[in-house]
Amino acid sequence: MFDPGEVVAIAYDGGSRIPFFEKADVFWVRYNHKSIVRRQQILSVYPESTDDLLRQIEANPTDVIIAKGFAPKSIARLKAMNIKLYTFDGGQHAAYKAWKNGGLKEL
Repeated sequence: MFDPGEVVAIAYDGGSRIPFFEKADVFWVRYNHKSIVRRQQILSVYPESTDDLLRQIEANPTDVIIAKGFAPKSIARLKAMNIKLYTFDGGQHAAYKAWKNGGLKEL
């Protein structure tokens, strides 16, 4: 469910579709405040491994991650960090809109 104060990170690879979490080198991060995107930035992670990616996500305040999919290890670690996970097979703008409108189901 949409929370207007959450920080949302969406996997991005420069293409028209968002990648799997473990394949993402970049995340579009949107900082919401009262239903308005107050700021957005690119978080460049360029991980050497999934563990490296998970450490970088943990170091950046994130409430929600949207990706095409997640490996079981990533799901377990991200859930332990209290991050909400959603999957979407499309572009990052459409993913954000679907999440904001309650059209995505949390894993």
